[in-house]
Amino acid sequence: MANLALIFSNRSRTQSLWRTLRVPNLTLWVVAGLTLGMLTLYLPGLSQVLHLAPLPVSWLALAFGAGLAPVFWFEGLKTWRRGHIYSELAQNPASL
Repeated sequence: MANLALIFSNRSRTQSLWRTLRVPNLTLWVVAGLTLGMLTLYLPGLSQVLHLAPLPVSWLALAFGAGLAPVFWFEGLKTWRRGHIYSELAQNPASL
């Protein structure tokens, strides 16, 4: 799930995650669907057949947080870069 979040975040170096979601990309949505489909392994019947034990909620929360931390970092970096570039252009419009 963390890798999927990073894929969504890294689709553009300058645009926000929310803006890039508007750009069509069928392969991305297929991969996202398959990844989310893997969550069906937590269904009781399927997990018993495959002899899987569910992760404790604390581990799931830790994995979720660790996966989202880089996404917030990259989104913050992109926002800072956009602000930095716009402030430079405002100070020196001739650089366009």
